Amino acid sequence: MKSMLIFGLVAMCVLVANASEEAPKKAVETAEPAEKKQEKRGIGHGLGYGYGPSAGGAILGSGIGVGVPVAPAVAELPTQVHTNTVVRTVQVPYQVERHVPYPVEKTVTYPVKVPVPQPYPVEKIVHVPVKEIVKVPVEVPQPYPVEKGQARSEVG
Repeated sequence: MKSMLIFGLVAMCVLVANASEEAPKKAVETAEPAEKKQEKRGIGHGLGYGYGPSAGGAILGSGIGVGVPVAPAVAELPTQVHTNTVVRTVQVPYQVERHVPYPVEKTVTYPVKVPVPQPYPVEKIVHVPVKEIVKVPVEVPQPYPVEKGQARSEVG
């Protein structure tokens, strides 16, 4: 444990010593770029940023320019012209397939097991043919007796 503490202190001392030696070098390096002359680009020739007449070059209603001629500004324009070519093609029609759900009828050649709860009731309608229509005579009294004051009279 003590050896790690001593090693850490020695490493910190070495780092502090290196940092103190590099600090004066950095101060000298930062002073050199301040002496470098920075020139503004495109402001020369009194043309206002290099692309046209400055404040003195106003154009009057008669079409005569007042001030510095524009010709030197045209000479300073870049000569490389970048062009972008857009190629448009005619779209080709293509077949669109949509999925439309519809029932598919297919015969299955093997037995399919379906789970059925057991037991379950089976209802089967059996039609029994009737050979004769039997006419049974029913007595109906004619005419019906109608009594006032009561609802309908019971027949029979």
